Parts: sequence; structure tokens; C-alpha cells
Amino acid sequence: MSENGTVKFDAERTPGASETEEGPRLTFPCEMPMKIIGENSAAMVADVLKAFRDQGISVGEADLKKIPSRKGTYCSLNYTFTAQSREQVDAIYIALTANPLIKWVI
Repeated sequence: MSENGTVKFDAERTPGASETEEGPRLTFPCEMPMKIIGENSAAMVADVLKAFRDQGISVGEADLKKIPSRKGTYCSLNYTFTAQSREQVDAIYIALTANPLIKWVI
């Protein structure tokens, strides 16, 4: 955890990374799946889209697989994108986890 309380995404420990002597590593560009769980609202979806677009990823609402919770209070958004760099993935993760409408990013 960083000094400002955010958790930095650790691309070196991501499932699917190739193994090296130092541990698993990602080779960019690569396909990066993300699951975002948060409030089931249009605002949350818009914020998720903005986080990706701010990092140069062209994504529309139709590209997200949306699964509502049983009671409809929350939803999960699944999206796989082509990550260009670890910095890009970190920036998306930080933007999403800073959003109060979003509860988890996996």
C-alpha cells in the first residue's frame, strides 16, 4: 500500500504472467482481464468507461459484460483489454479503486 492509502497493482504477480527467475512477469502488450464490482448505476458504468478512455482505451458500454447482483444493488463489469504497459494498467486500477461507487477491482 502506498503512502496515500492506494494499493498499486502489481503486474509482476498477475495470473497468466510468464515465469522468470525473479518471478512471474507480463510482456506488453498483453490481454488484461478486469472485473469491477460496484453499485448498479449508470454513473458507475460511466466512471468505469472514463477510467479506461482516460488511458487511451477505446471502450463502449456494449464491450462490458454486466452481471447484476441477485437483488440488483450491485453489479460486476467484466472487460478484457489490450494493455500497452504496466503504467497504463496501474493508472486504470488506481482510478477505479479511488472511486466511491466501485467496491472491488479484480
